Amino acid sequence: MSLGLPPADVVEVELQLAKVRRDELAPEDDETLLRYLVYLGAAYVEADRASTYDRLHRLFGAVGSRAAVLRFHYGEQARGFAEEKRAHAAHERMAGAYEGLVEKIEAEIALREERVRKLEAALER
Repeated sequence: MSLGLPPADVVEVELQLAKVRRDELAPEDDETLLRYLVYLGAAYVEADRASTYDRLHRLFGAVGSRAAVLRFHYGEQARGFAEEKRAHAAHERMAGAYEGLVEKIEAEIALREERVRKLEAALER
């Protein structure tokens, strides 16, 4: 049973990043933009394959490419949220560690103050 797929030809395409950045959903960061282009390229390949079939498949491919863009942006937002959560957790751990350190320092100061008082009292006798 043959699927009737088109031949696997390799095609090189030159992209002008200025044109890509005009897309309202395109990210601004270069590293993120490269990942975006990979997702978008995969979606266009999917859409191109669909174009060899009937109109229903073409529409499905177009919807799939838009969904790939949305999945990409969701993934980027999830990544940013996770980084914020990790940073917040690290901050909370550091704040707790500093609070513990302050308590130890205050206890040490109180101990030394008590020793000084005892020494002063002994000297006054």
